[in-house]
Amino acid sequence: MSPPTALPRIALLGDPDDRRAHMLQSALARLGRPPAALLSWAELLQGRPLASILTPDTLLRVDSPGPGLDVHRLLLARGAAAMAREPGERLSGLQAAALPDDGSGLRFARQRHLGLLDALRDLEDQLGPHAIATPTPADVALMCDKALCHAHLDAAGLQVAPALRPEGGAPWTAEGLRSAMDARNISRSFIKLKHGSSAAGVAALDRGQDQEALVTTVAMSGGEVFSALRLRRYTERRQIDAVLGWLFGEGAHVERWMPKARVEGREFDLRVVVMAGRARHVVARVSGGGPMTNLHLGNARGDLEAARSAIGEAAWAESLALAERAAGAFPETLCVGIDLMQVDEGGALTPTLIEVNAFGDLLPGVTWRGMDTYEAWAAASTGWFAARRG
Repeated sequence: MSPPTALPRIALLGDPDDRRAHMLQSALARLGRPPAALLSWAELLQGRPLASILTPDTLLRVDSPGPGLDVHRLLLARGAAAMAREPGERLSGLQAAALPDDGSGLRFARQRHLGLLDALRDLEDQLGPHAIATPTPADVALMCDKALCHAHLDAAGLQVAPALRPEGGAPWTAEGLRSAMDARNISRSFIKLKHGSSAAGVAALDRGQDQEALVTTVAMSGGEVFSALRLRRYTERRQIDAVLGWLFGEGAHVERWMPKARVEGREFDLRVVVMAGRARHVVARVSGGGPMTNLHLGNARGDLEAARSAIGEAAWAESLALAERAAGAFPETLCVGIDLMQVDEGGALTPTLIEVNAFGDLLPGVTWRGMDTYEAWAAASTGWFAARRG
């Protein structure tokens, strides 16, 4: 009989005050495991060395920086130098440190992302050749860029929505998007802020029927840009062009807007959590009437069995297999959240990837074999860590 696999010592890079951290600590306690050593993103961004927590038997879980204003300011300050060489709105380090708490931080999504990339490089350097982190800093950087992640999945031969690109490699403009849609005979498209999350900076353009309409989470007021929790619908060309112009200025990824399968008359998609290569926790996200299904926008978790029945067992199995293949495109990361849809074109269903989420296992109340996502992560981490250690 082989000796039992040693349990890794868990450390967490995240927001110690966020519910993600609390849920992980609670899960470890229920499993009889020691609590995770905590390192905040604020500490990492302020230069705290990791040597004190990165012992050879440590598995570092890298979690979301969270919505906190202090970390947001630090990320913007980190990105200030790199942003000086980039197009788009920018803040100096001093301006970033004094950014008001008025919800307008979406304006500087590109600068925040550049700050995140710089912090991830710092994290990679400190990990060195021996310490193990999941997701890896490189995978976090890739998953947090919608355009690069889409290209990565496409290159792996996985089903994704067709991307639209500006003609001749020119920067996107509102008129350029309309021309690209006309050239492809497409009436609907999704415009996604490359570095947004939770539907922040997402817009759906519909040029069908008699009136052009843009449905989006982007709100504009007095020259400021905000991420709204209720969808906005713009029909005036001036307003549409202003939103698209801002999105393209910050950097946007454009895809064809694909028709989703329906359950009880409403469109839905799936969030599938894949751990150690296996699809586990699944949630059906049902639209409340708009084109986005994110739960924080007022949409709802649907009846999973009803969704499964609506698409049939074959399509269900294909969906989970696709999620597992998508996770396989990030072989050095233990757990990812996969968003996918069943594209319904004339009754023929095609499982299609929407996005891959580095921090996509926050699904309170959802269990698999009696475990929530954090318990399942801790349980799966033992064998996965041992395999990585060789």
